[in-house]
Amino acid sequence: MTAPRIDIDGVSVSPDHYIAGRRVPSERCFEDRSPLDWTRKLGDFAAGDAETAEQAVGAAADAFPGWSARSPAERGAYMHRLAELIDANVGTLARLECLDMAMLQESLELRVIPRGARN
Repeated sequence: MTAPRIDIDGVSVSPDHYIAGRRVPSERCFEDRSPLDWTRKLGDFAAGDAETAEQAVGAAADAFPGWSARSPAERGAYMHRLAELIDANVGTLARLECLDMAMLQESLELRVIPRGARN
């Protein structure tokens, strides 16, 4: 059974893995605290293990034939859509990443997150 979503600064986040188009929980979790001051608990997140890694690698291997059969333009359309989604959510992504790793939010918003979309 998947874990309930976690609210982090007004953003609903799944604490589970995402494998083969579905959320995958783990028996073990790890606590994530914001390094901004270590007092703020962000949530308990699924801890991967060898079985989780095998599931993820297996899902990637299963998906590869269909992905590789697509033309470069078809694959590009998916990648451009991902970039559009990142661009549409820069502020939210930057806020979450700032809380999670204590990187300057302005730097995340102006450079790091947009660069991810460009990549």
